[in-house]
Amino acid sequence: MYKKLFVIIVLLFSLLFVSTASIAKDKVIIITGDSVNVREEPSISSSVITQIDSGETFPFLQEKNDWYQIELENGTKGWIASWLGKIEEIESTTSPTKKGIILVDNLNIRSEPNTNSTVINQLQKDDHVQVISQENDWTEILYQSKSAWISSQYVDILEEEKSSEEDNTQTNMDAEFITTLFDNTSIKEKPTSKSKSIGETKADTVLEVLEKKDDWYKVKFDHDKTGYIATWIVSDTAVPATNPTTIEEAVNKTIVIDAGHGGRDDGAAGSNGTHEKELTLNVATQLASNLKRIGFNVVMTRSDDQFIPLEDRTYIATSNNADAFISIHFDSIEDSSVTGHTTYYYHDRDTQLSELIHQEISHVAQIRDRGVRFGDYFVLRENLKPSVLLELGYISNPEEEKIINSKSYQQQIAEAIAKGIQKYFSQI
Repeated sequence: MYKKLFVIIVLLFSLLFVSTASIAKDKVIIITGDSVNVREEPSISSSVITQIDSGETFPFLQEKNDWYQIELENGTKGWIASWLGKIEEIESTTSPTKKGIILVDNLNIRSEPNTNSTVINQLQKDDHVQVISQENDWTEILYQSKSAWISSQYVDILEEEKSSEEDNTQTNMDAEFITTLFDNTSIKEKPTSKSKSIGETKADTVLEVLEKKDDWYKVKFDHDKTGYIATWIVSDTAVPATNPTTIEEAVNKTIVIDAGHGGRDDGAAGSNGTHEKELTLNVATQLASNLKRIGFNVVMTRSDDQFIPLEDRTYIATSNNADAFISIHFDSIEDSSVTGHTTYYYHDRDTQLSELIHQEISHVAQIRDRGVRFGDYFVLRENLKPSVLLELGYISNPEEEKIINSKSYQQQIAEAIAKGIQKYFSQI
């Protein structure tokens, strides 16, 4: 009798616990910045794990100084700057309806569902992934907020039952509009990445959402047409977005653009004879054009092939009462295998500017992201104005040198830097 009574008490306690847990509140981080870097440690000099986009939501773990620790979809923990996300409380919810567990180590993540496509990265045994779809012998997953593919035979799909009141179409959406994050964003005929493209949009295009189906938004475009856009390439917004920096705000800001080296100072030498001073001037000139078009006042430390002492470069920023100083450079090293772009700052006041510009560069650069780091450079250390120094790739690497020399790369980088500057002045 006593055993039965004990069992009944345990069961009642368990039911009470489950009932209480079901209405518990969880804290989540809603990402407010675009292409936000997730770092291993709460420091801007720490290594970047991955990037996440505006509107994405992640479990909140803890806060340390000006950093939030979050948990990514695969269970990895990382840190983001607190000004790039906001904490909200939500009712506890179940996990996504379709997840997968990786069965082997070193499983290749590919850009397309075939063995000839690019290997993006690798997954390890027991890693968790979010499954989008399956096609033949391939499984489409969500990786770093984008579509990618893995071999189906090495992933175990876990299906969770939905309640009787649920279906695949969700009409109660948090946002009535979405904003595209990329140029040439494809609008699909059906909610799958392999569906026919029926239209394209530019970055920062605002579209009305008609409904949400799994990981796809059904949107209205070209007045009366409808199609689907993947949720991981857009940001949610309650109302149509506006330009983050208006023309009126921009005309009151002066940006000094510093094309590194020049004249007798060639700078770094490329493996195929490229001179750094020529590349820096190309990007600086393009950046100046982009900023002027937005409405910023622009001053260049040099506009042709001339030598400018470091002291003069910082003086130009001070004498023009610059609101930001951007120094353009390219890297070179004896080890020709080293690649990637890096953003440097010296003063703490410069971290936000560095982070925002670096995020935009990482968004478009098809080279390794080496992160934002502290750098003891004269033009940063001795500068009285907010300043960053950008190393935009290694010309000592033959393959990267080809990329850097292309006009399309230089244009994309210049546009990205301008966008980062624009976002910085919309947040300060």
